Amino acid sequence: MVSRNDSWSEMAQAFAFIGNSLLKPINLTESIGLSEEFWAAFPTFGNASVEKGADILQVYCRESASLDVVDAVIRCAKEQTGLFIYSGSTLFVPPWETLYRGGEREICFGQATVEMKSWLAGLNLKVKEGNHQYEDHIGIELLCLSALCERMAGPGSACVGHVTRFIGEHPGRWLSQLHDAVSLAKPKGYVDGLLWIAEGMLECALAMDEEALANMVSAA
Repeated sequence: MVSRNDSWSEMAQAFAFIGNSLLKPINLTESIGLSEEFWAAFPTFGNASVEKGADILQVYCRESASLDVVDAVIRCAKEQTGLFIYSGSTLFVPPWETLYRGGEREICFGQATVEMKSWLAGLNLKVKEGNHQYEDHIGIELLCLSALCERMAGPGSACVGHVTRFIGEHPGRWLSQLHDAVSLAKPKGYVDGLLWIAEGMLECALAMDEEALANMVSAA
């Protein structure tokens, strides 16, 4: 039997990996994401979307296995940079929340950026200067959610309800739009698989937070 705290800790670690993977291309992080065995063992939390994403990534890794390791990393990195870094390519899909909010499609620093700065400050978190990203980047939002889940795993559950609030205010508002755009530009690719997992994990985190809140109310 997995304890409640262990479930939140596992969720935190999973969000951290997906967040970091979306924040930087694989050539700037660890290449474990190109291991078919890694995704076969990735926690699915019993969620169909997470399972689908893990399946897509296993197939992707299987296809990459025929390449030299360096070439496999370059292939994956090119896909992500082609999507997330504007270079005049028709594949470009912006990874910042601000650009998915009505009326803010022409600037990267907007209301969502300001709100994320406030969330991070409230959690005593800072974006490392080396990232050179606005705070409303999808990877940073998932890393913030990872921190909230880790605090839920600690004593006292002081963050009960905060996970639901954060998801509702940030990734839950736009992740599906980002994923739709990525699926259209590069279906069944590495990023598509990561976003299937991210969407499913949001559902799981919401359900876990709702259960924690219900348990708190019944114990009162």
